[in-house]
Amino acid sequence: MLWLVGAFFFHTLGELCLSPIGLSLVTKLAPLRLASLMMGAWFGFNAIANYVAGLIGSHVGELGAMAIFGGIAITAVICGVILLMFANTLVKWMHGAEQGAPSNAEQVEEQQAQLV
Repeated sequence: MLWLVGAFFFHTLGELCLSPIGLSLVTKLAPLRLASLMMGAWFGFNAIANYVAGLIGSHVGELGAMAIFGGIAITAVICGVILLMFANTLVKWMHGAEQGAPSNAEQVEEQQAQLV
């Protein structure tokens, strides 16, 4: 039973790490007129991924839990290495979106300072 608890734990931890960052980058990188469409695409691809996870999970009885979860772990490690290799290129493509823009409060303070 511990493998099941561990699987849910790592699944939840991964989602808690990925979802806020992904949603933030979608809103930062999408053009304003397409931001809603891109948010819908984000959730649409999450739905497709959950469907594929169900298909993969249906094969646990045939292949065994260790084969399925081992394959998922190997795939995750390979994807992580690929992302690390292309990290600098991805940052260049973001054109400064990863740096925090000033908040509305900071903008108001700047405008008030300019008036004085």
